[in-house]
Amino acid sequence: MEKKMAIIRNYREVLDKVGKCTSAYLYMLEIETGSICFFSDIDRKYNIDRVATVPKLLEIVHPLDQKMLSDDLEKVFSGEKDYHDLSYRWINSNNEIIWINCRGTVVNDETGKPFLFIGRVSEDAMRHLYDIKTGLFNKAKLRQDMDKYLDEDNRYLVLMDVNSLSAINLRYGVDYGDELLKRIAITIENTEDVIGAYHVDNNDFAVIVNAQNDDAASKIYFSICNELEDFCTFAGSITPVKKELFLESAQVINAGMMSLSKAKANGNKVQFFSNEDAREKIEDVLLCDQMLNSIHNDFSGFELFYQPQIRSNTYSIYGLEALLRYNLPNGERIFPDRFIPLLEQTGMIKEVGMWVLKTALKQLAEWRKTISDLHMSVNLSTVQFEDENLADRIIAVLKSLDLNGDCLTLELTESMKLSYTDEFHNTILKLKNYGIHISIDDFGKGYSNISYIEQYGVDEIKIDRYFISSI
Repeated sequence: MEKKMAIIRNYREVLDKVGKCTSAYLYMLEIETGSICFFSDIDRKYNIDRVATVPKLLEIVHPLDQKMLSDDLEKVFSGEKDYHDLSYRWINSNNEIIWINCRGTVVNDETGKPFLFIGRVSEDAMRHLYDIKTGLFNKAKLRQDMDKYLDEDNRYLVLMDVNSLSAINLRYGVDYGDELLKRIAITIENTEDVIGAYHVDNNDFAVIVNAQNDDAASKIYFSICNELEDFCTFAGSITPVKKELFLESAQVINAGMMSLSKAKANGNKVQFFSNEDAREKIEDVLLCDQMLNSIHNDFSGFELFYQPQIRSNTYSIYGLEALLRYNLPNGERIFPDRFIPLLEQTGMIKEVGMWVLKTALKQLAEWRKTISDLHMSVNLSTVQFEDENLADRIIAVLKSLDLNGDCLTLELTESMKLSYTDEFHNTILKLKNYGIHISIDDFGKGYSNISYIEQYGVDEIKIDRYFISSI
């Protein structure tokens, strides 16, 4: 006994000195008595004394993690394992959830029996992997864990987007909204067959469920929705985590997000990811690769058509609108409603958009040798406005072709939700000052606002037929 006490004193001296040099909480647990000694000021942040017991430790452990910790410690105390490496949640003095990583190793006595258990508890190791508001893991941790889920059977990824969270915060206050997110997190974790819960964005949750088929996964989703129906509603997506559908884990998450977008577009319902969705996703990736290759090969495959614009009073030609088309190497024509969104999502629209402008204006300069006052209209994507030098680039093209600004109209799709940022306003102002006309396309289809016309000095609006179809 005296020898053991000497060993304990030696370890305490060392750990006490090292504990002053680290942000982790060092500890030593006497396996025979269950006494834990922390070599730090742990009592400043948590409701536990520096000398405590395992039952006292469990009091600051999240209820859903207590059994997991107890089971693992039991294996250590019984000699079944000689190490401990576990990530779980503590509750601090402010009732906040803190993810920690606890590691430890066993020190045996002279008979080979487990005697001491020494290790450290680190908050820093987990800080970047969870959301402090809800205590759930975040998207970074979901990405780490998805490889594991992809190797398991009967797994589904369920994404849940809280409808109108910003409106809820506005009406009831941010504190109410935060409590709602916590309630959602608790409900998800307490739902049967949920094996992983993540708070991936402000109003987005990801849930990994154990389900035999689509119907079983759907029941789990709706059980969560029903439990929370008095507080909020959701848009959702359900994606099978299967290797026959996905080559890597990142594709599972991307597929779930794509299905979630469809769910929102379809009235905030639930959307299943199907084999057809997988096929479309693969086709989109292949099309993006093909278009990128086209860009690198002098925009081969991209083609402009010109739609005449006629003066209504004289029926003479006023100008033309440049219309972009894309052709695959096999001759198949891809239409704008398919390839334009992909160009915007990938950012390739910036290069393609400038190619369209240069090509259209070069053609205009040629045609103006015959019709001197001919005009050209070119569409701009909202993504192109991310370039702070956009106006200068456009003006430089006009100057290089010896064209005045008033020969060009730039069409902005009204459904792009025109921005009121200083950068956007300054770009439009610079273009207007050079004489370039501004047009709003599809007016009435998106976020109709007459103030656009005045604020941006709009020269032309193209009223969408849906806006006047009932007149």
